[in-house]
Amino acid sequence: MNRIDLSSAVSPIVSQAIADRVFPGAVIEVGRAKGPISSYAAGTLTYAPDSAQVSLSTIYDLESEAPFTTHELQVCFSLLIAL
Repeated sequence: MNRIDLSSAVSPIVSQAIADRVFPGAVIEVGRAKGPISSYAAGTLTYAPDSAQVSLSTIYDLESEAPFTTHELQVCFSLLIAL
């Protein structure tokens, strides 16, 4: 399976969401049952000026982040459509 350029597909959307303070950072991975196809990380762990950068090894606890706002869900759906 060919690898996809996830960065070019999601970077504008994620960068705008970070700038709009929807979230401080994100890790996105696209894959299939056999494993990941492509991964992307951007932003920081918090909004604090000295916050650490997000990396591909950053793990988010989505249960504690829920419920998502309507805008956050729109960003997620936009990312899916972009791919």
